[in-house]
This record gives sequence, C-alpha cells and structure tokens, in this order.
Amino acid sequence: MSESRSKTRDLLSISVAYIFLALNVLYAVVPILWLIVLSIEPIEDYWSASKLLIPPRVTIENYVNLLFHSQFPRWLANTLIVSTSSSILSALICTLAAYAFVFHEVRGKEVLFTLALLPVLVPLQTLIVPLFLTFTYLNLTNTYYALILPYLVSAFGIYFMRAYIASGVHSEIVDSARVDGASELVIFFKIILPMITPALLTLIILGFINTSNSFLWPLVAAQTEDMFTLNVGLSQWAKTKWNLQTYLPLTVSGAVLSMLVVVVIYVFAQKYYVGGITLTVKG
Repeated sequence: MSESRSKTRDLLSISVAYIFLALNVLYAVVPILWLIVLSIEPIEDYWSASKLLIPPRVTIENYVNLLFHSQFPRWLANTLIVSTSSSILSALICTLAAYAFVFHEVRGKEVLFTLALLPVLVPLQTLIVPLFLTFTYLNLTNTYYALILPYLVSAFGIYFMRAYIASGVHSEIVDSARVDGASELVIFFKIILPMITPALLTLIILGFINTSNSFLWPLVAAQTEDMFTLNVGLSQWAKTKWNLQTYLPLTVSGAVLSMLVVVVIYVFAQKYYVGGITLTVKG
C-alpha cells in the first residue's frame, strides 16, 4: 500500500513539473509566435477584432520594405561589426588576463583578481556619464570605437576563463614549454588556446549576445542614424507616433529578424557553447 502511494506521489510530482514547464514554454513562445504573425500580416489586419495565430492574409511586403527601403541593413551591419569585434577582442583580452592569473606568481595576485571582478558590482547606468564625457573629450562619439571599446574587458570573462584554464590546463604543460625555451606568447597561442577552444567560443558567443542586446550605451554613443545598432534603430521606429502605416510593420519585422540573427548563431555554435559551460562548471 505504501509503495502504491509512493508511486502515485512521484507521478503527481512529475505531472506538476511538466505542467509548470509547459506553462513556462507557452509564456516564452507565444509572444514570439504573435510577433512573427504580425510581421507577415497586412497592417490593416493588426487591429481586427478576432486575432488568430494563423493569419487570414499573408504578405512579405513588410520584409521587402524592411530590407530594401529602410535603414535596417545598415543597422544590422553596425550590430554585426560591433558585436563580432567586441566579443572576439574581449574574449582574447580576458583569456590573456586569466592565463596570467593562473600561471604567473606575483605578489598581490589575488588582490588584483578581486579588483578585476569589482566592475560586476557597478551598474552600467553609473558609468554612462563618465564614459560619454571620456569619448567626447577624445572626439570618438558616434564612431565604431565608442561602440566597441567599452565592451573589451569583462569581469565575468576573466573569472570564466580563469576557472576553465585552472581546471583544464595542467601547470606541467606550461612548465615544460618554458623549460624548452618557448616564450609566453608562443605558449599562449600555440599551446593554451587550442586546449581551451570550447570555453573561448562560449565566451565569444556570450559576448556577442550581450553586445547585440545592449541598448543604453549605443543609444548614448550613436548620434546619427547611420551609426545606430538594431536595438537603437528599432526603438526610434517603435516610438514614432506618426505614419504608423509605415513604421509599425517595419518595427515588428525588424524585431523578428534581429532575433533570428542571434538564434542562428546560437544553433551553429551550440555544441561549443554547452561544452564550454559544462566543463567550466565541473572545474
């Protein structure tokens, strides 16, 4: 009797867990599906009384206007340039710092590591004004430099790569290379980097997603339409109170394509992303 009750309790627990997961999936997926439906609907149907997930009329005119009659391609190019450059450079800088923290013994190393992690405690909003004044003084506002440079050093990236290198690279390998006369750069680029590729790619993906999703700093740093990133450009359309016939479909379609870019990158790099996270957590 007790065994039967135990099985019933386990079945009930599993059922509740699956129901909870299903509700979470619906909560996340339904708004995205609704956005996709709106992007292929004529704007005349946006305010119809009965809204369906399968639209009665379908059009690709919204995407044609978006890609060929708007600033969207320029904003997409800006986003890809900024996100790709900053994520790769940031991953390289953070990995170099992590390598130094793991394999170099210097006085006060742990204090320096703690100081390197302090920016995690500082909200980005508090840095906006000093950053803007700095780039204004250097005459770099409204340039790619202003959009890329603030993302080049990541406290999380240093912590993440230090944990991975400490757990995945044995000090004997580095010591042997030094005995053989290899320089630190040779050791780093020819020995360390090939061994930590999963973590490096994981950090690049995380950096790309973080930078492409950034809004506040690009909104401040980019001052003309030709330097807008996707989030900033779409926000300008979204707050437009005139000519909804033009800008509302462009905003909806642009939001769908901007999500698609990140999803495609994640799908192709998923193996390295999951592997890097798993190995780092185990370490």
